[in-house]
Amino acid sequence: MKNDHRSTPPVIDTETMTRIQREKEDLRMRLLRVRREIPPPDRATKSLSIQTNILLLCQNYRPGLIHIFLPFGDEPEIRPLMGPLRERGFKLVVPVISVEGLLLAALEPQTDLYPGPFGILEPRHFNPLPVEDVGLYLLPGVAFDRNGGRLGYGKGFYDRLLSRCTAPRFGVSFAEQIVDSVPLTERDILVDGVITDKEIVYRDQH
Repeated sequence: MKNDHRSTPPVIDTETMTRIQREKEDLRMRLLRVRREIPPPDRATKSLSIQTNILLLCQNYRPGLIHIFLPFGDEPEIRPLMGPLRERGFKLVVPVISVEGLLLAALEPQTDLYPGPFGILEPRHFNPLPVEDVGLYLLPGVAFDRNGGRLGYGKGFYDRLLSRCTAPRFGVSFAEQIVDSVPLTERDILVDGVITDKEIVYRDQH
């Protein structure tokens, strides 16, 4: 799969940057509300479909290190995938927030998890793994578009992490989180596709 960082948006001026940041915040607030308003039974059903589509995607990749996220709030529930992914030979890696940015930690069945700085579960004791050792990234997000745009929570943790790797990365979201266009700056790292409850979108097909 093509993974071309050169398609990242060009450098922009300060005034345009301010406008884009305002557009991002407006979109973030709107999409967080949309996701929050999905009824819990529907969210559970949609999460099952997302899990199925993730397993379909993983058939295209050789077993190795795969980055997943431990959902919080009303994000898609993907934790039931841990067992099936391990059975297929994948080793799981999760993010840990630190003063240095995001670090990567192995996630074993016996790993003890604790709430991190934002309430997201993460390992407390671990040896950081090299970013380049991960073969596939599954990423959370607030909004995505079909051209690889991703809107996160505004901290830039994943953009800084992904700027140091070339592995395929796919957003994981409900179909309601797909928008026509995500506002982007030169610091935003594109994803190669998005896995939703309805489809798998590949950026290089659009």
